[in-house]
Amino acid sequence: MNEVPVNAARVGYLCASPASPIRDIYRADLVAAGCIRVYEDTPGPERPEFDRALNWLRSGDELLVWRVNQLPSAWDQRYSGLLNDLKARSVVLVSLLDGLSTVRPNGDLCVNLAWAQADQERAVFERLIQAGHSAEHAVQLLMGHLYASESDSEPSTPDSIERIAAVRAGTMKVGVDG
Repeated sequence: MNEVPVNAARVGYLCASPASPIRDIYRADLVAAGCIRVYEDTPGPERPEFDRALNWLRSGDELLVWRVNQLPSAWDQRYSGLLNDLKARSVVLVSLLDGLSTVRPNGDLCVNLAWAQADQERAVFERLIQAGHSAEHAVQLLMGHLYASESDSEPSTPDSIERIAAVRAGTMKVGVDG
């Protein structure tokens, strides 16, 4: 059995726009999950806070993300060996929303699959933006209209945050029908 050392720490990482209200939700969930530190980056190719988080982690620690899509791209050469590096250092990667952990049986495989899916979502998002969709509309399309507005032209940000909170609480299912 994998026993967590007494001095093990949970460290959180998030990547979101500073202006996004969802950033506060990510941070609150990571703190509620027991993170003693939360490193925060803004979207973009550089992830200095992620690098700081990796440097801070010690053997037995856990790196928590809200969802695997918060990680840098799996195709980024700087992070191509991330899971192997964490495993060699006895650091566990946990994704709160995805319910994934590298400590579970087949955890590495599941995290890799989710990470690849996140990269695919990023690529689709970029294509939607290039096609002229607003960022919020592109998110709606990717999330299967998780947001309250079924209209393509009138997204509802306050209601969308309530719906995300309902998904987190388990009182709403995520999907195109929900």
